[in-house]
Amino acid sequence: IISNSKFFDTDLTIHIRHLYKGSGNIDSHLDYQEQPNLNFYMGIIKDLNPQKIKVICSDPKNSTLVELKDLYKNKIFSESNDDIYDFFNIIYSKNLILSNSTFCLWGSLLSNAKNIFIPNKLEKKDGCVVHIRGGDFVKLGWSSITPKEYYLNAMEKMINNYNFEKFYIVTDDKKYASSI
Repeated sequence: IISNSKFFDTDLTIHIRHLYKGSGNIDSHLDYQEQPNLNFYMGIIKDLNPQKIKVICSDPKNSTLVELKDLYKNKIFSESNDDIYDFFNIIYSKNLILSNSTFCLWGSLLSNAKNIFIPNKLEKKDGCVVHIRGGDFVKLGWSSITPKEYYLNAMEKMINNYNFEKFYIVTDDKKYASSI
């Protein structure tokens, strides 16, 4: 069990899309390779005026991370342990700047962040990808799968909070996914 007390130590959490350690490269789709420019982050930081900023990025040499650390020397620190720890940092954020990853987007749906900022690249998409897990859970020997209500509630939040009207389903369990 992870205590949420260790995640409440910042006013703003920034998730910077980074290379996935397992594959060594970022998403191959061109729309997901581009990162927001520095002005995107600077505008939000100016408006919120946070005293402490946490940046989640697994690459300490990431150019955006390096520039942010240079600009906000006394306010910013970087932290990235593993995907689970990063996910909890997103969930327990007071204010959140998302990267263009579904990992971060789903984490934000579970959060109670006061403000959630989304890069323009993500805002302009015409739909939302929903990864419905079923078959892989069974293959791993897990006795239960994520309930339908979880997906329906998350999709409702995407409609209400982000105006998504179209959903693209990704799954290896078509039978379970079509029952939702």
